[in-house]
Amino acid sequence: CSHKTQPRTQHCCSRVEDSKTLHVYSRAACPDLQPPCVRSCIAMARGAGSLYAAANLCLISAILWVISTALLVTAHETEWVEARKAPGGVENLDQSALEHRWHGRRQRQGLLVSGMFFSCFAWITLLSPARSLAKVLDAQGPKSASNAIFIVFVVAAALTVVEFTAEAGLSSTSDWISRWPEMMDEHNATAYHFAALQSLEISYIMVHSRTLWLYAMDRLLFATGIVVASCLTYSTKQLSPGHAHLGLFAAFLAVLGFSFEVSRFVDWEVFVEAGLALQALLDGVVLPIWLVWLGWQLRGVSDRGGAVPYERQGGGAASTRQQERSTAELGMGVEVTTGVEQRA
Repeated sequence: CSHKTQPRTQHCCSRVEDSKTLHVYSRAACPDLQPPCVRSCIAMARGAGSLYAAANLCLISAILWVISTALLVTAHETEWVEARKAPGGVENLDQSALEHRWHGRRQRQGLLVSGMFFSCFAWITLLSPARSLAKVLDAQGPKSASNAIFIVFVVAAALTVVEFTAEAGLSSTSDWISRWPEMMDEHNATAYHFAALQSLEISYIMVHSRTLWLYAMDRLLFATGIVVASCLTYSTKQLSPGHAHLGLFAAFLAVLGFSFEVSRFVDWEVFVEAGLALQALLDGVVLPIWLVWLGWQLRGVSDRGGAVPYERQGGGAASTRQQERSTAELGMGVEVTTGVEQRA
């Protein structure tokens, strides 16, 4: 090209929303008029609608997480209220204690299944925001690490669906068996004073122990995805660093929740109660806030028509002057490019 070329970084991450601008940039005759991230900005501008939809799904997912957490915590507390009416802990296989425990499990069944049902949909609605988050963090070039964000969330959602179907079948079947007349007959025991209800209790615990680590893995997967997203946020500066701080805090709570889940057989009452409190904090408060904040940021990226570094998204006179200067530079680039095409 014989004309004076523009600096490669002049239009980098500029506001790209005019259809003529998109057309001119996509058909520029001189490669020097296309800075390294213009193609990414154009792609983000064309995908602004999907970012707006993902922002709405963030709000829906946050609401579903709050509903799911409220139902699940209430279900487990309902079981423990009945279990506390009998002396002894979970190791107590006395007929009276087991009857109280199974009465509480029958009462919590509807709440438990409903809570896990909402949890499944909360994970499913979280997939689109996770995909959009990865795209925003890829705005300055493809990063293999960002693909992990979407992958780990997909695996965690799949585990939650499998857990829901397994728990629904186990709850309904165990509830049916616990109502058999032989289960309530304390005299129906063997020579070792072992009745049918005691056998059911041990079988119930063993079935849960087989999948304890598997279903607790969704916490580790969630923590992995959040940590990767936070690290990319720090490096690319596409989103608020405060959002990354909150993500790291949520990841810490998730790892702590995983440790509580797998340690419940060390001290049942202590770790179950601690796990419920942590679940209420993470799933009912921290995660919804993280999602609403993410949706707000995705909506801002959608309104701008592309990914812009967070330092250039804030308010104030300096930010306004920077945006005006970027818009003027973009207009100069369009005029130069139009002249090139006309001479061609």
